[in-house]
Amino acid sequence: MKKENLGLDLSELKNLFNLLKECHIDEFELEKPGLKIKVRQDTPLKDIERRAVSRRQHEIAQAIISEVPITDEHSIEESAALQEEISGTLHYITSPMVGTFYRASTPDSDSFVDIGQEIKPGNVVCIIEAMKIMNEIESDIEGEVVAIYVGNAEPVEFGQKLIAVKLKT
Repeated sequence: MKKENLGLDLSELKNLFNLLKECHIDEFELEKPGLKIKVRQDTPLKDIERRAVSRRQHEIAQAIISEVPITDEHSIEESAALQEEISGTLHYITSPMVGTFYRASTPDSDSFVDIGQEIKPGNVVCIIEAMKIMNEIESDIEGEVVAIYVGNAEPVEFGQKLIAVKLKT
């Protein structure tokens, strides 16, 4: 049997697998002429939950489950948002990219949206800075802002929940 050079040696494969593990990439596929590699990792549920749910949301969920009274004003607003989510009337505006979240166009400007504010499709709700480009994020729905999950100038990930909106019925 003839041995062909497929473009990847064992050490390169090992480095690739280590990189996938370090970056928490659950699925990867590479296809070249004469070579196809598909890697899929089984991630324990706790790891998925830890990455998908922010620390603050987890605290609220635990408080509701254990029926511990919540006294923090933001926690009360967020627990109300959680109840709206359960009833199906809540919509999340998520980050379309990795970057830095800003609530206003300049540090001295008013926030684009605040909790309790009504928004409509096309309203700018925040800015995500990515690679020195300011990207305005617009609402795609009509409703009332019930929670803002990210603080000003905080980094955000692709798909991360930014704002919860109670849909207008």
